[in-house]
Amino acid sequence: MRSTPSLRVDFQRSRFALAFVATSHAATATVIAWLPLPAMVRMFSVLLVAALAMRAARADLPAGLVVRIDGSLAILERDGRVVQATLAAGGYTGAVVTTIVATEAASGRNRCWLVLPDTLPAPAYRQLRVRLRYASSADEAGAPSSQARASKSAALSPFG
Repeated sequence: MRSTPSLRVDFQRSRFALAFVATSHAATATVIAWLPLPAMVRMFSVLLVAALAMRAARADLPAGLVVRIDGSLAILERDGRVVQATLAAGGYTGAVVTTIVATEAASGRNRCWLVLPDTLPAPAYRQLRVRLRYASSADEAGAPSSQARASKSAALSPFG
């Protein structure tokens, strides 16, 4: 039997995430500006929201990710470093949003990323979702859904 090759994906910046950050922080700053507070408090609060918006917009995905079938990852950082990690519990793979939770091998630090559909081409996004679902299905969870078989003796409905 052949071994399954690793999947490499290279991320782009998400325009959806940037639009959400800008909209939500602008709305927050507007609400703060209209609060019945002293002018200095409102001004500093709006500046704080603007600084947090800049920080949130700067937070980004790594440059790329190599996902292996056994759940191990190679995180390709934007500065050229490669960090080895393993998938951790808590990730979610859906059609619109995918979250990846990984534990770095060297430091034991958990890292989490939000992957939106506009960060990858459609085929690469689908392949990433499939690989993450397969790699995160543990042995104690039974066979992955791609290898499940229907039971002839068990009822299909819990109502009999």
